[in-house]
Amino acid sequence: MASTKSEQKRSLTDSPEPEPFEYNENSSGRVKVVPYAQTSKFAPGDRVWYRVSGTGPRQGPYIVVQGSSAGQYYLATINDIRILVFDGREVNEGELEEAMI
Repeated sequence: MASTKSEQKRSLTDSPEPEPFEYNENSSGRVKVVPYAQTSKFAPGDRVWYRVSGTGPRQGPYIVVQGSSAGQYYLATINDIRILVFDGREVNEGELEEAMI
């Protein structure tokens, strides 16, 4: 049985194609961009220097106790008794440098 051109066209357009993007239904058909996962530069146990600004004096070295969220860390002193520094507040990754000691 021969099919007409309109039947061929309809069958091609009716087949669902995989979506290359994830769509957010709440944004009126706009494409939802899923950002890459941010990775942490430092891991627990790493030794780091703390620097308030890019040109200020380095403080430390300290040890990374844990990362709380992407780019945020808790630091402690490097000795047998680990004491959280900076009143236990999180430190931004941009204020840290790897300590090669």
